[in-house]
Amino acid sequence: MPVYIRSGELDIPAPSLGSEDSDDDNTFLLDPEQFVDELPQPFRLIDKFLYLFLDDVWNDIVAREKARVEYAKKIHPPIYSPSLILSKGVTCICHSGDVCFLFAALETGELVSYDAATHEIITQWSPAEVNACIEAMECVLIGPNVHLLATIDDMGFAKLIIFAVNNFFEVQVLNEQPEGNPKSNCMKFQLSKHGDFCGIGLECQDTAWLEFYKLPRDAWIQEIENAQRDSLKNAQISSESLNNSQTTDENIPAVASDTFDVKFSVAALAIKVNSPAPLTGTTITDHQEALEKAGIPNTVGDGSKHLFTEQHIEIRRAMTRHLCGESQTSQQTVKRSIPTWHFLLSSRMQPDLVVAPGSESIPVSVCVWWEGSYMAQTYLLLNKNMKDSEIKPDQVWPMTDLITSSCVSQCTNIIGFGFRNGMITIMDRHLCMPRAMSCIERRVPIQDMFILDGSIAVSTPVKTNPPPLFCLIGLSNGEVKLLNCSSNKCTTVVSKSDDIKEKHSVITPLLKLPQAFLWATTNHVRLQDTLTNHIICELAISPSLEPPKSRIFSSFESDVLYAKNEDGSLQIYHLRQFTSMDEYFRNQSVAHPLIVTETIAERCQQLLTEHVHSLEERTKSLSSRWHNWSKDLDVIKNFNSSQKPPQTPTTTPMSRRNYNAGKVMENNHNLTH
Repeated sequence: MPVYIRSGELDIPAPSLGSEDSDDDNTFLLDPEQFVDELPQPFRLIDKFLYLFLDDVWNDIVAREKARVEYAKKIHPPIYSPSLILSKGVTCICHSGDVCFLFAALETGELVSYDAATHEIITQWSPAEVNACIEAMECVLIGPNVHLLATIDDMGFAKLIIFAVNNFFEVQVLNEQPEGNPKSNCMKFQLSKHGDFCGIGLECQDTAWLEFYKLPRDAWIQEIENAQRDSLKNAQISSESLNNSQTTDENIPAVASDTFDVKFSVAALAIKVNSPAPLTGTTITDHQEALEKAGIPNTVGDGSKHLFTEQHIEIRRAMTRHLCGESQTSQQTVKRSIPTWHFLLSSRMQPDLVVAPGSESIPVSVCVWWEGSYMAQTYLLLNKNMKDSEIKPDQVWPMTDLITSSCVSQCTNIIGFGFRNGMITIMDRHLCMPRAMSCIERRVPIQDMFILDGSIAVSTPVKTNPPPLFCLIGLSNGEVKLLNCSSNKCTTVVSKSDDIKEKHSVITPLLKLPQAFLWATTNHVRLQDTLTNHIICELAISPSLEPPKSRIFSSFESDVLYAKNEDGSLQIYHLRQFTSMDEYFRNQSVAHPLIVTETIAERCQQLLTEHVHSLEERTKSLSSRWHNWSKDLDVIKNFNSSQKPPQTPTTTPMSRRNYNAGKVMENNHNLTH
């Protein structure tokens, strides 16, 4: 049997002095002067790790002690405890617009209405589906003592509920499907300001879309009044019949006029908006045919109709993978399409819309953008081409980067967008011009945006056109900044922190108190001044893993805060009882208008007044220039005398420009001959 053995000896070089191991087990024998012999391996390695561990622990102890000493030297804001704690089992709450009721959903599926002042239970209602637990809720006032609630339960159903005459009435389930059809889950549910329209974001089998409904709120109010009148009439008839039959009072059944059933009208579907489709190739070769197929020859398109073939798209994707590597391809994974929309009133940016007198507060369009999209689209709510299979946008706003946040003012004339690269854009829909285009923080995505009027700076409105405008901006690194759109000056209100929990903070301005805003994380909640970095006070809340946006709520009048705990208990804070908030409530002012409607004569008079006011300053500047003109002339003469005349190769005096032109002409002549 052959044995394969390498011929010759192995050529292994002898170890040098520099390559000897310093951790030799026999080194303790070579140094007779050390008092204690070194430990042999592996005990020496264990000892080394223990010393490193102790050093790290000691450094951490020193850093914590230093931070504790520095924290003790600072002046800390007051910490306030809750004024009242309600019962446990609350999943979500919302405050009514007339500051009369507080609605809470319990874990058992019940809806409870509280008195907003005394927090006493008024009505407790159990729906037909007891197993469904409401997870999100929103409320608007649609009539006198009539409130409309938009709810989303844990089964994904979007329900409309009306609270009137101290009773809850279930109106309609908007995404209810017949048996056999796939069920759609509701992601978002949002009502317009006065309950004229509602929008729901639905998803089913990796497909997302939006549905907007026209709500017959006037018909609902009339139907409740008719049902209440019929119930009262039936109660009177039954009581009269019992009295005629000479029955005793003990046998008379108790018939209450507030317990009645109402048959409500059905909300009508206004428009349906599909999520953006992925980019695919086309077979169209003519640009005119592409424009005709898109149906928008005179406006900006959304990019779905193009002349790129499938082969061209594949080549571009391959080039992107080659240049950017796998990191770029990993970012292009399919994400969940989450929509964001804002109901808009009529403005000058849509001059074709004719609004009837008395309906100025009814939305006419809705602005929609999807997560991971570069454009925002505006759709008409009362679209005449509803029969078409695809609703086309009325306006398309292409952006420079991915949209990460958006905001709109109360009058809907100011709309703002925040992008992934740290840029923001604020548009004035009344003046049809941008109010601000600024970079807040380079390559830091914008997380939250809120439009504020000039009442945060001055109490009386300033008669300028355009009026003062501010924007409170929250970044993804936890930093909060205030942008003055008039001067384009940005100030830091909350500095960025290295704490990971503070980077996921949420800011919420107080609606009736814009001089202060709410800053909340999972464990800390504080009120802070909007113009400065002054911390007004802190709220003592229990730690929770629930996001602050779905945990902290404020009342409509911005004088009460609600915090939901892990066990479902509700903590209530009355801000008017805080001594540090007295100054803010004392200086509370009315909201300033964000648009100024002027006639041509008023506008000309304003420009003339500004010109007259600036005349004195311009006169001073002009006289100063005439006074120093001799000095400026001497400086110019000295500068010209110090300069050497240009040396030209010809005897004819030529300027440097003529000389260069001549050389270019000569070069062109040599090339052509």
